Amino acid sequence: MSWSRHQIITVQIYRRYARLQDQEYRFLLKTHTGTTSSRDPGLTNWRFDGFMAALEARLEREIEEGVVPAPAGVKLGYWRARLPKGGAANSRYLARIEALWTELCPLLPLQSRTPEYLAGIATHACGYRVREMHDVKAWQARLVIDALRDRLQYALKHAGAQSAGEPALAVSPAPSARCPMDTSSLAPVAPRDVRPENVPIGHSQGVRGAETAPPAAQDHVTAGGNVGAEELPF
Repeated sequence: MSWSRHQIITVQIYRRYARLQDQEYRFLLKTHTGTTSSRDPGLTNWRFDGFMAALEARLEREIEEGVVPAPAGVKLGYWRARLPKGGAANSRYLARIEALWTELCPLLPLQSRTPEYLAGIATHACGYRVREMHDVKAWQARLVIDALRDRLQYALKHAGAQSAGEPALAVSPAPSARCPMDTSSLAPVAPRDVRPENVPIGHSQGVRGAETAPPAAQDHVTAGGNVGAEELPF
């Protein structure tokens, strides 16, 4: 994926606030994202948050030195405060995990719609026992997102087979409330406990080990920010 139009406009607005010349801007972008273009298809939301924090710090320095005036309506420190401490997963990752889990729950047997089952998926994906989803690191959250996507794809495939009259997973009626996600008081979950009913051993279940799972999982939730500028040449 790449940055959205909204994200690119936000970057350009802060660039104008700081009055960065093209060479300065591209050097800063290269330093924090590994590319010199905000339209690079490899840019992620995680890179966006990091670059905006750096751009905000540069703007604040320019204001303190009297190079540029403080822009009206801009809360300095907003982007740096969004960065999780110690590499922890930010709210975007956690919201994506919750969204995938909520979508997966109705496709699971009733007894599997529990925080323990979600913790089992996260345990397999991360390679260690997960007790509280909010404590996972950003790279671990990406593994959990990958695992949930694969598990959802597997469940949807079997749901389609069921609609075609083929044997599929036994699915109970969906609960009226959202599936619980809190794992703060979980007992240890052994890896073998997370296989759903009637899934043959060896079949891909979408739960990966930390050794084989790719580190990047692109979620599609974009960052906020009140912007209203026209699109600029980048």
